[in-house]
Amino acid sequence: MGVIGPGSPAIQVIAAPAPAAQVLSAPNAPRQIHGNAPLRGPQGVPGPAGPTGFQGPQGIQGEKGDKGDKGDKGDTGSKGDKGDQGTGLSLKGVLPGLAQLPLTATTGDAYLISQNLWIWDGVMWKDGGPVQGPKGDTGLKGDKGDKGDTGDTGAVGPQGLKGDTGAKGDKGDTGDVGPQGPTGPVGNTGATGSPGVSAYATAVAAGFVGTEAQWLASLVGPQGPVGPTGPSGLTAPQGIPIACSDEVTAITAGAGKVTFRTTFAFILSGVRASLTTAQTSGALFTIDIKVGGASILSTKLTLDNNEKSSVTAITPAVLTTNVLADDVEIVIDVTQVGDGTAKGLKVYLIGVPA
Repeated sequence: MGVIGPGSPAIQVIAAPAPAAQVLSAPNAPRQIHGNAPLRGPQGVPGPAGPTGFQGPQGIQGEKGDKGDKGDKGDTGSKGDKGDQGTGLSLKGVLPGLAQLPLTATTGDAYLISQNLWIWDGVMWKDGGPVQGPKGDTGLKGDKGDKGDTGDTGAVGPQGLKGDTGAKGDKGDTGDVGPQGPTGPVGNTGATGSPGVSAYATAVAAGFVGTEAQWLASLVGPQGPVGPTGPSGLTAPQGIPIACSDEVTAITAGAGKVTFRTTFAFILSGVRASLTTAQTSGALFTIDIKVGGASILSTKLTLDNNEKSSVTAITPAVLTTNVLADDVEIVIDVTQVGDGTAKGLKVYLIGVPA
């Protein structure tokens, strides 16, 4: 145990079985003798609280509600192709179907069938397209569009800035060195920003006069009138195949290779022929088609040598008429062959039902 003499400032005696005590000194500070553990003075006075954080900025203004959709405008009917310069038309009357058209007529004669005008061009009947009536009355005004949704409330303003750390407490009376005082408390959270301005309030600020319901109604435009109905589309052409021989026997020239009758009135747009085995040489393979005993081809249907289809023929077939009545007899003749090697003949009538 050590002995402290008179006049020593704030010296504390510590006895311990540890090594000899050590004396620490510092300018303007009390001296302390350390043994196994340091001595602690009383806790310092806490510093004052930091100032309140700044208030957060005002929240973002809510988005304007969407405008109601405008009614769709009806589609305009397709514009018909411009017709060739004619020699004048003579409307002869109205017929119930194409089968009632006469086999011949004077150029410019015309009949109305199912709203389409069929005109004799000197060789055959041609569809002159629909005869359109006067424009119909404007359709009724459409229903009013739905009310637009109210804009969302503006987002909450961000949290206020963190308050400054409180000031360090005043220096205590001279005494033993105590632990450092605790950090001052965190400043209060800033106030929540005010809600954003509504789209209606924005409109009023911009000069709109009226209630919110009136403003919402002003956003919806009237529905457009219904457009006129377009004309009906044309029937797609179809092919009627006729087998005129078997697949293995060489074909010879001759009349009446096949005879059949139509089961409905038909408007021809073309004819074709094909072979399973093409001939290799000699005269062109030539076919004629007769309706009611008369040929309907001014240029006969041919297949070039080494070709299986008339589509590739150098000289295409030309029709003299395009109207086939219901239950009319059709005869297919082979008027010319080459080296006699052609097999498997088919003829195709292409068009649409009348």
